[in-house]
Amino acid sequence: MRYDSELNPKANKYVKPEEAFKDLDKRQDKIQFAKTKNTLDDDLEVYDSKVDTENWEQVRGPRPWEAGSIPQREVKRFKHSPSVKELTQQS
Repeated sequence: MRYDSELNPKANKYVKPEEAFKDLDKRQDKIQFAKTKNTLDDDLEVYDSKVDTENWEQVRGPRPWEAGSIPQREVKRFKHSPSVKELTQQS
């Protein structure tokens, strides 16, 4: 229905993003970022002081097809109400 030009006159018209979002208030949609006075070099120094990049070990993560790599979870099933056939047999 939405592609039927008789029901929807805009069905064959290309809509530009400006037209599609013209009713949005652009001032509200802008993202405000907190500005810092730190430079990238300052941030890198902080990172280097917190993380030991000289002594580390490469550790391979578990693979789904390896036995025991994924812990088994309890299967939870929904308890269904008895069917009409079961109810009539009980009566």
